[in-house]
Amino acid sequence: MAILPENSKGECACTPIPDPGTQSNMIIATTTALAYPRDTPNLADVCIVRLLISQYMPVDVNLDLVVNQTDVSLVEDSPYYNFNLNASSSCPLNNISQHICGRADVNFDGFVNQLDTTAITQSADLGTRLPCGGVYATAFSCGSTRRAPLTPAVDISFDSIVYFNNDGLFGTTTPVPPTKRHAAAERSIMETILVDFEHMHSELMTLRNEVDHKVTTVRQEVTAVESKVLSEVDTKIHTVETKMATKDAVNAVAGRVEQHHRVLSSGPSSPRELFAAISVTVGAIALCGAIAYALARR
Repeated sequence: MAILPENSKGECACTPIPDPGTQSNMIIATTTALAYPRDTPNLADVCIVRLLISQYMPVDVNLDLVVNQTDVSLVEDSPYYNFNLNASSSCPLNNISQHICGRADVNFDGFVNQLDTTAITQSADLGTRLPCGGVYATAFSCGSTRRAPLTPAVDISFDSIVYFNNDGLFGTTTPVPPTKRHAAAERSIMETILVDFEHMHSELMTLRNEVDHKVTTVRQEVTAVESKVLSEVDTKIHTVETKMATKDAVNAVAGRVEQHHRVLSSGPSSPRELFAAISVTVGAIALCGAIAYALARR
Protein backbone atom coordinates (compact mmCIF):
# COMPACT_ATOMS: atom_id res chain seq x y z
CA MET A 1 0.00 0.00 0.00
CA ALA A 2 2.89 2.38 0.71
CA ILE A 3 6.69 2.38 0.69
CA LEU A 4 8.48 4.06 3.58
CA PRO A 5 10.99 6.59 2.20
CA GLU A 6 14.66 7.31 2.81
CA ASN A 7 15.71 10.78 3.87
CA SER A 8 18.47 12.83 2.28
CA LYS A 9 21.08 11.02 4.41
CA GLY A 10 19.90 7.59 3.24
CA GLU A 11 18.33 6.84 6.62
CA CYS A 12 14.93 5.24 7.24
CA ALA A 13 13.50 7.95 9.43
CA CYS A 14 9.92 6.67 9.09
CA THR A 15 10.64 3.00 9.73
CA PRO A 16 9.44 1.79 13.15
CA ILE A 17 12.28 1.45 15.65
CA PRO A 18 12.42 -1.87 17.56
CA ASP A 19 11.58 -1.78 21.24
CA PRO A 20 14.57 -2.03 23.58
CA GLY A 21 15.76 -5.59 23.97
CA THR A 22 13.73 -6.85 20.98
CA GLN A 23 14.49 -7.49 17.34
CA SER A 24 11.00 -6.85 16.05
CA ASN A 25 10.14 -3.57 14.39
CA MET A 26 6.63 -4.42 13.21
CA ILE A 27 3.59 -2.32 14.06
CA ILE A 28 0.08 -3.74 13.75
CA ALA A 29 -2.64 -1.13 13.16
CA THR A 30 -6.17 -0.98 11.86
CA THR A 31 -7.89 1.40 9.50
CA THR A 32 -11.10 1.57 7.50
CA ALA A 33 -11.84 1.34 3.79
CA LEU A 34 -14.78 1.32 1.39
CA ALA A 35 -15.50 -1.60 -0.96
CA TYR A 36 -18.08 -1.59 -3.73
CA PRO A 37 -19.43 -5.15 -4.32
CA ARG A 38 -20.27 -6.19 -7.87
CA ASP A 39 -23.94 -6.85 -7.07
CA THR A 40 -24.41 -3.38 -5.50
CA PRO A 41 -21.82 -1.16 -7.23
CA ASN A 42 -23.44 2.07 -5.99
CA LEU A 43 -23.63 0.98 -2.35
CA ALA A 44 -20.38 0.93 -0.39
CA ASP A 45 -19.43 -1.59 2.28
CA VAL A 46 -17.35 -0.27 5.17
CA CYS A 47 -14.34 -2.53 5.74
CA ILE A 48 -11.91 -2.98 8.61
CA VAL A 49 -8.34 -3.33 7.33
CA ARG A 50 -5.45 -4.83 9.31
CA LEU A 51 -2.15 -3.09 8.57
CA LEU A 52 1.42 -4.24 8.98
CA ILE A 53 4.03 -1.45 9.17
CA SER A 54 7.53 -2.90 9.03
CA GLN A 55 10.91 -2.78 7.33
CA TYR A 56 10.33 -6.28 5.99
CA MET A 57 7.24 -6.82 3.86
CA PRO A 58 5.56 -10.22 3.35
CA VAL A 59 6.02 -9.90 -0.42
CA ASP A 60 9.79 -9.66 0.12
CA VAL A 61 10.10 -13.40 0.66
CA ASN A 62 13.92 -13.57 0.82
CA LEU A 63 14.23 -10.38 2.93
CA ASP A 64 16.62 -8.65 0.51
CA LEU A 65 14.51 -5.44 0.53
CA VAL A 66 13.65 -5.87 -3.15
CA VAL A 67 10.48 -7.30 -4.71
CA ASN A 68 11.57 -9.29 -7.76
CA GLN A 69 11.29 -12.60 -9.60
CA THR A 70 13.35 -14.30 -6.91
CA ASP A 71 10.50 -13.89 -4.44
CA VAL A 72 8.05 -15.41 -6.95
CA SER A 73 10.41 -18.33 -7.57
CA LEU A 74 10.79 -19.01 -3.83
CA VAL A 75 7.01 -19.39 -3.58
CA GLU A 76 6.72 -21.66 -6.62
CA ASP A 77 9.72 -23.75 -5.51
CA SER A 78 8.38 -24.25 -2.00
CA PRO A 79 7.78 -27.91 -1.08
CA TYR A 80 4.30 -26.86 0.06
CA TYR A 81 3.37 -25.18 -3.25
CA ASN A 82 0.31 -26.49 -5.11
CA PHE A 83 -0.99 -24.94 -8.32
CA ASN A 84 -4.51 -26.27 -7.65
CA LEU A 85 -6.33 -23.67 -5.57
CA ASN A 86 -8.87 -26.26 -4.38
CA ALA A 87 -6.27 -28.68 -3.05
CA SER A 88 -5.83 -29.09 0.68
CA SER A 89 -2.86 -27.50 2.39
CA SER A 90 0.31 -29.59 2.67
CA CYS A 91 1.88 -27.31 5.28
CA PRO A 92 2.57 -28.88 8.71
CA LEU A 93 0.23 -28.19 11.62
CA ASN A 94 1.24 -26.64 14.91
CA ASN A 95 -0.19 -27.51 18.33
CA ILE A 96 -3.34 -25.43 17.72
CA SER A 97 -4.08 -27.01 14.30
CA GLN A 98 -2.83 -24.09 12.25
CA HIS A 99 -0.89 -24.62 9.02
CA ILE A 100 2.63 -23.21 9.25
CA CYS A 101 4.00 -22.61 5.76
CA GLY A 102 6.79 -20.12 6.37
CA ARG A 103 7.41 -16.94 4.35
CA ALA A 104 6.21 -18.65 1.16
CA ASP A 105 2.65 -18.15 2.50
CA VAL A 106 2.58 -14.48 1.52
CA ASN A 107 -1.13 -13.90 2.15
CA PHE A 108 -1.20 -15.81 5.48
CA ASP A 109 -4.06 -18.13 4.47
CA GLY A 110 -2.32 -21.41 5.41
CA PHE A 111 -1.73 -22.39 1.77
CA VAL A 112 1.13 -21.94 -0.69
CA ASN A 113 -0.35 -21.55 -4.15
CA GLN A 114 -0.94 -19.19 -7.04
CA LEU A 115 -2.64 -16.65 -4.76
CA ASP A 116 0.70 -15.98 -3.03
CA THR A 117 2.50 -15.23 -6.30
CA THR A 118 -0.43 -13.02 -7.30
CA ALA A 119 -0.09 -11.13 -4.00
CA ILE A 120 3.55 -10.42 -4.88
CA THR A 121 3.00 -9.27 -8.45
CA GLN A 122 -0.02 -7.11 -7.60
CA SER A 123 1.61 -5.43 -4.61
CA ALA A 124 4.51 -3.88 -6.53
CA ASP A 125 6.26 -3.99 -9.87
CA LEU A 126 9.02 -6.59 -9.97
CA GLY A 127 12.28 -4.83 -9.21
CA THR A 128 10.77 -2.37 -6.71
CA ARG A 129 13.17 -1.55 -3.86
CA LEU A 130 11.97 -1.51 -0.26
CA PRO A 131 15.00 -0.12 1.57
CA CYS A 132 12.95 1.11 4.51
CA GLY A 133 9.95 -1.24 4.34
CA GLY A 134 6.39 -0.09 3.95
CA VAL A 135 2.72 -0.45 4.85
CA TYR A 136 0.98 -3.73 3.92
CA ALA A 137 -2.67 -4.75 4.31
CA THR A 138 -2.76 -8.25 5.75
CA ALA A 139 -6.52 -8.75 6.20
CA PHE A 140 -9.89 -7.28 5.29
CA SER A 141 -13.28 -7.59 6.94
CA CYS A 142 -16.09 -6.13 4.83
CA GLY A 143 -19.82 -6.15 5.52
CA SER A 144 -20.98 -9.36 7.17
CA THR A 145 -18.76 -11.72 5.13
CA ARG A 146 -15.80 -11.45 7.54
CA ARG A 147 -13.40 -12.27 4.74
CA ALA A 148 -11.45 -10.48 2.03
CA PRO A 149 -13.85 -8.96 -0.50
CA LEU A 150 -13.88 -10.01 -4.14
CA THR A 151 -13.77 -6.35 -5.12
CA PRO A 152 -10.78 -4.13 -4.29
CA ALA A 153 -11.02 -1.79 -1.33
CA VAL A 154 -10.67 1.93 -2.10
CA ASP A 155 -10.80 5.21 -0.22
CA ILE A 156 -8.56 3.90 2.53
CA SER A 157 -8.09 6.31 5.42
CA PHE A 158 -5.20 5.89 7.82
CA ASP A 159 -7.30 6.92 10.77
CA SER A 160 -5.28 4.92 13.33
CA ILE A 161 -2.03 6.71 12.41
CA VAL A 162 -1.58 9.97 14.31
CA TYR A 163 1.06 12.57 13.47
CA PHE A 164 1.98 14.35 16.66
CA ASN A 165 4.37 16.93 15.19
CA ASN A 166 4.27 16.19 11.45
CA ASP A 167 1.41 16.31 8.97
CA GLY A 168 3.06 13.60 6.85
CA LEU A 169 3.15 15.73 3.68
CA PHE A 170 6.49 16.19 1.91
CA GLY A 171 8.38 15.83 5.16
CA THR A 172 7.33 19.26 6.40
CA THR A 173 7.46 19.47 10.17
CA THR A 174 4.45 21.46 11.27
CA PRO A 175 2.02 21.03 14.15
CA VAL A 176 -1.34 19.64 13.20
CA PRO A 177 -3.91 22.31 14.05
CA PRO A 178 -7.32 21.26 15.41
CA THR A 179 -8.99 22.93 12.43
CA LYS A 180 -7.27 20.45 10.10
CA ARG A 181 -8.69 17.53 12.07
CA HIS A 182 -12.16 19.06 11.85
CA ALA A 183 -11.72 19.66 8.12
CA ALA A 184 -10.74 16.01 7.60
CA ALA A 185 -13.78 14.85 9.56
CA GLU A 186 -16.07 17.16 7.59
CA ARG A 187 -14.57 15.93 4.32
CA SER A 188 -15.20 12.32 5.35
CA ILE A 189 -18.81 13.13 6.23
CA MET A 190 -19.27 14.97 2.93
CA GLU A 191 -17.87 11.98 0.98
CA THR A 192 -20.32 9.68 2.76
CA ILE A 193 -23.22 12.04 1.97
CA LEU A 194 -22.18 12.22 -1.68
CA VAL A 195 -21.99 8.43 -1.96
CA ASP A 196 -25.46 8.08 -0.41
CA PHE A 197 -26.81 10.84 -2.67
CA GLU A 198 -25.39 9.14 -5.76
CA HIS A 199 -26.99 5.86 -4.70
CA MET A 200 -30.37 7.54 -4.14
CA HIS A 201 -30.12 9.37 -7.47
CA SER A 202 -29.42 6.10 -9.27
CA GLU A 203 -32.43 4.42 -7.62
CA LEU A 204 -34.64 7.43 -8.48
CA MET A 205 -33.62 7.34 -12.15
CA THR A 206 -34.30 3.59 -12.25
CA LEU A 207 -37.79 4.08 -10.77
CA ARG A 208 -38.47 6.95 -13.17
CA ASN A 209 -37.55 4.82 -16.18
CA GLU A 210 -39.77 1.98 -14.94
CA VAL A 211 -42.73 4.36 -14.44
CA ASP A 212 -42.27 5.91 -17.90
CA HIS A 213 -42.17 2.46 -19.46
CA LYS A 214 -45.33 1.37 -17.65
CA VAL A 215 -47.19 4.59 -18.61
CA THR A 216 -46.25 4.11 -22.27
CA THR A 217 -47.42 0.50 -22.16
CA VAL A 218 -50.76 1.45 -20.58
CA ARG A 219 -51.32 4.20 -23.15
CA GLN A 220 -50.68 1.78 -26.00
CA GLU A 221 -53.11 -0.76 -24.51
CA VAL A 222 -55.80 1.92 -24.01
CA THR A 223 -55.38 3.14 -27.61
CA ALA A 224 -55.70 -0.42 -28.93
CA VAL A 225 -58.86 -1.04 -26.87
CA GLU A 226 -60.42 2.26 -28.00
CA SER A 227 -59.70 1.47 -31.64
CA LYS A 228 -61.22 -1.99 -31.31
CA VAL A 229 -64.36 -0.69 -29.54
CA LEU A 230 -64.91 2.09 -32.10
CA SER A 231 -64.53 -0.37 -34.97
CA GLU A 232 -67.09 -2.74 -33.44
CA VAL A 233 -69.52 0.14 -32.78
CA ASP A 234 -69.22 1.44 -36.36
CA THR A 235 -69.87 -2.06 -37.73
CA LYS A 236 -72.98 -2.53 -35.58
CA ILE A 237 -74.36 0.93 -36.51
CA HIS A 238 -73.88 0.20 -40.21
CA THR A 239 -75.66 -3.14 -39.81
CA VAL A 240 -78.59 -1.55 -38.01
CA GLU A 241 -78.90 1.22 -40.62
CA THR A 242 -78.87 -1.35 -43.43
CA LYS A 243 -81.61 -3.39 -41.76
CA MET A 244 -83.75 -0.29 -41.16
CA ALA A 245 -83.38 0.88 -44.79
CA THR A 246 -84.28 -2.58 -46.06
CA LYS A 247 -87.32 -2.71 -43.80
CA ASP A 248 -88.54 0.74 -44.95
CA ALA A 249 -88.17 -0.19 -48.63
CA VAL A 250 -89.99 -3.48 -48.16
CA ASN A 251 -92.82 -1.71 -46.30
CA ALA A 252 -93.16 0.84 -49.10
CA VAL A 253 -93.31 -1.85 -51.80
CA ALA A 254 -95.74 -3.88 -49.69
CA GLY A 255 -98.01 -0.83 -49.41
CA ARG A 256 -98.04 -0.35 -53.17
CA VAL A 257 -98.69 -4.07 -53.71
CA GLU A 258 -101.56 -3.90 -51.23
CA GLN A 259 -103.00 -0.94 -53.07
CA HIS A 260 -102.87 -2.69 -56.43
CA HIS A 261 -104.30 -5.81 -54.84
CA ARG A 262 -107.31 -3.84 -53.72
CA VAL A 263 -107.67 -2.47 -57.21
CA LEU A 264 -107.51 -5.96 -58.67
CA SER A 265 -109.98 -7.23 -56.08
CA SER A 266 -112.52 -4.63 -57.09
CA GLY A 267 -112.37 -6.11 -60.62
CA PRO A 268 -111.23 -4.31 -63.75
CA SER A 269 -113.84 -2.87 -66.09
CA SER A 270 -111.95 -4.08 -69.16
CA PRO A 271 -109.05 -6.36 -70.26
CA ARG A 272 -106.93 -3.26 -70.77
CA GLU A 273 -107.34 -2.23 -67.16
CA LEU A 274 -106.55 -5.80 -66.02
CA PHE A 275 -103.34 -5.79 -68.05
CA ALA A 276 -102.34 -2.45 -66.62
CA ALA A 277 -102.98 -3.64 -63.06
CA ILE A 278 -100.88 -6.79 -63.63
CA SER A 279 -98.08 -4.72 -65.18
CA VAL A 280 -98.00 -2.37 -62.19
CA THR A 281 -97.90 -5.31 -59.79
CA VAL A 282 -95.02 -7.01 -61.64
CA GLY A 283 -93.15 -3.72 -61.81
CA ALA A 284 -93.62 -3.18 -58.08
CA ILE A 285 -92.30 -6.67 -57.34
CA ALA A 286 -89.28 -6.12 -59.61
CA LEU A 287 -88.59 -2.75 -57.98
CA CYS A 288 -88.76 -4.33 -54.54
CA GLY A 289 -86.31 -7.04 -55.60
CA ALA A 290 -83.90 -4.47 -57.06
CA ILE A 291 -83.95 -2.41 -53.87
CA ALA A 292 -83.34 -5.51 -51.75
CA TYR A 293 -80.46 -6.58 -53.99
CA ALA A 294 -78.90 -3.12 -53.90
CA LEU A 295 -79.12 -2.98 -50.11
CA ALA A 296 -77.62 -6.45 -49.82
CA ARG A 297 -74.73 -5.41 -52.03
CA ARG A 298 -74.17 -2.37 -49.84
